[in-house]
Amino acid sequence: MVHHQLELNTITFGAALSACEKAGEWEKAFQLSATMERNNLELGLTIFNTTISACEKGGEWQKALQLFRAMLRRQVESDMITCSAAISACEKCGEWASALWLMSVMSQTRMKPSTITYNAAISACEKGGEWGKALHLVRVMAQSEVESNAITFSAAISACERGQKALQVFDAMVESSVQSNRIAFNGAISSCAKSGEWERALQLLAEMAQKKLEPDKITCNAAISACEKGGQWQMAFQLSRVMAERQVESDLITFNTTISACEKCGEWEGALHFFSLVEQSSMELDTITFSATMSALVKGCKWQMVLKLFSVIVQAKTELDAIAYNAVMSACETNGEWENALQLFNVMVHSNVDAKTITFNAMIGACEKAGRWEEALQLLGRMPEVGAELDITTLSIALSTCEKFGAWNQVLQLLREVVSLNQE
Repeated sequence: MVHHQLELNTITFGAALSACEKAGEWEKAFQLSATMERNNLELGLTIFNTTISACEKGGEWQKALQLFRAMLRRQVESDMITCSAAISACEKCGEWASALWLMSVMSQTRMKPSTITYNAAISACEKGGEWGKALHLVRVMAQSEVESNAITFSAAISACERGQKALQVFDAMVESSVQSNRIAFNGAISSCAKSGEWERALQLLAEMAQKKLEPDKITCNAAISACEKGGQWQMAFQLSRVMAERQVESDLITFNTTISACEKCGEWEGALHFFSLVEQSSMELDTITFSATMSALVKGCKWQMVLKLFSVIVQAKTELDAIAYNAVMSACETNGEWENALQLFNVMVHSNVDAKTITFNAMIGACEKAGRWEEALQLLGRMPEVGAELDITTLSIALSTCEKFGAWNQVLQLLREVVSLNQE
């Protein structure tokens, strides 16, 4: 039998590396390049590019950079494929600093980045929350006469959502005649949501319809949020209905935002309507759902409904926040249930939920209605301990309580505090 000894050479490894890269097997590709190095085989541009591309597909930005630096040490000249693959690897993990370093290397070697390369770097900045650097890259693109596209602007708009520049970038995209896409619109509408520009958000929705771009859950939630911040509960209500009509999937964010919009305008019936829709769905109600609904019921003076909803919260074992506690204690105060209010207050403190001035006002008010002036004064004394500020309402309720029951020494002391508070 004749035994043939296969010679391991660059061509053999190159073919194997290419197969690994296409299959997304970055670990095997990396191991093969290490084996080549151990066998003193030449690691040329093609080998490096294939291995870096495999690492990029696997989201292994650190390995991609390690290989890129190895190229620099070996004085292997990189090309557009090398840099684009390495930047794309950084983009997937939001490694904006490394992406920008690679862009600077390209500049030093007089390589002109392509639209795809710029887009990857801008996207890395977007994922890293570096909106200023993303905008800088967009400006450099224009100065370098590199063509921008919808992906360029969409990434820049998303990066600017928190930086209040998204709408300016969106307008620049429109002026440059680049065809906008849903991602760009979503970023612009999300920016409107953060600043409460509900009219502009609705205008952008109308523009989407004109361009025959279908809104998705992100679009609608952002528009509803803009209406909620702008106090436009009716528009938020209507948008939620449009979502249902167009069979756009609603989620808990949709319902919570709509309930919050109703709460801000005291529309307790609308809040309760959407609360019931969440209950009927398979979604799990959270603290925001309960708190916003209870707050709306408080504004509508629906105290019995508040207490009923509280019992639902207890059964669901949902964590309460200060808003929910304040709502229930206000209901207890109205019904003269000072003992229940005090019990809730103690639970609130033990749960490490911050008690605010409004909490103490409700508590002291409950004690006042029940004629419990000593408990009212004890609560007043606890306010500085938890960092709650005294206000005129707090002192007025406590003053009224002590006056009703002839606690004159306490009345005089409280009057001095009222005078001191007014002078501040």
